[in-house]
Amino acid sequence: MSAMTSLRSPSELWAFLLLLAFSYVRSKNINTFAGPYITNVLRAESCPSVNIQWSARLSHFNPQRPYDLQVLSGKFNISEDFGDNYALSVFLDKRSNNQWKENFFVYKFAKGGCSTFREHMPGLFNAVVKNSGLAVNKKTTCALPRGNFVVRNESVDWSFPSAPIMPYGRYRFRFVFQVANDTDRTHMCGLVECIAIPKP
Repeated sequence: MSAMTSLRSPSELWAFLLLLAFSYVRSKNINTFAGPYITNVLRAESCPSVNIQWSARLSHFNPQRPYDLQVLSGKFNISEDFGDNYALSVFLDKRSNNQWKENFFVYKFAKGGCSTFREHMPGLFNAVVKNSGLAVNKKTTCALPRGNFVVRNESVDWSFPSAPIMPYGRYRFRFVFQVANDTDRTHMCGLVECIAIPKP
């Protein structure tokens, strides 16, 4: 399987993850299993972009209470309206043998950036936009106006509905937003490092 896999739909993503999981379980060289998981986020931070600057703090994950949600606080400065005119690319790296395997897979959405973010990362999306006036209902238009937003002690459910099963391990994913007529520039960017652990 290629180190860089580009997927186009949630069903393709799930099928890919299932195939990946089974191949790992059958491998003699990799002691890895997959299944339902809980995400422990180690860090979340901004990466270079022209449209958004943000900083965030997260509470520590308590392995003794794995269903307790982590708490997010931070500031977001968006200099341009954010809507479905954006394309979204997700680059996932996996930690293996004390090094990062970059572009473990690449998941691209050609359009609908705001709606895609709302659908596939609902916990983070809801925490960020809660005080912005933007509706989180999927039936409404997804459009976040420019401005400064403050997140204060919001609980975040780090679940990903399109990927209910994952190979357990440590991941680093970068989500990049661009617009169709300006693909040379990154308009928004975020980086999250996390660990997928078995759900009790």
